[in-house]
Amino acid sequence: MEHIFLQQLQQHTLLCDGAMGSLLYARGVKYEQCFDELNLTQPELIQGIHSEYINAGAHIIETNTFGANRTKLEAFNLGERVREINMRAVRLAREAREISGQPVFVAGAVGPSGRPLQAPDEQRLNGVLMSWEPIAAWDQPLL
Repeated sequence: MEHIFLQQLQQHTLLCDGAMGSLLYARGVKYEQCFDELNLTQPELIQGIHSEYINAGAHIIETNTFGANRTKLEAFNLGERVREINMRAVRLAREAREISGQPVFVAGAVGPSGRPLQAPDEQRLNGVLMSWEPIAAWDQPLL
């Protein structure tokens, strides 16, 4: 049986949400602040933005996790909270979907690691891959 996402994609264009970071900035969140930490400290703001995108007609909303990898979070002393931040982001997006009653897909946003890749340094590459390990280890589908 074909996945519902593929079925929907074959039937019509799917609209995605916009730039979470830009909306956060427009609402007064400082650029130097960790946007991903807001999943824990201001969940109502994040969920509200998801709801606005759903109400505007988005078929796919992305989690607020663009910079939620260990490397980037370490700059904010949040490196040990990677899983907590990512899992909370998924819950907020799913809750916004449930409240709306709309059949919206939830996609995980994954941005750059924050570390430049420098071949052929195998140890550095392994460090970058480990940054994404908590995200890749999710055992629950996002839909």
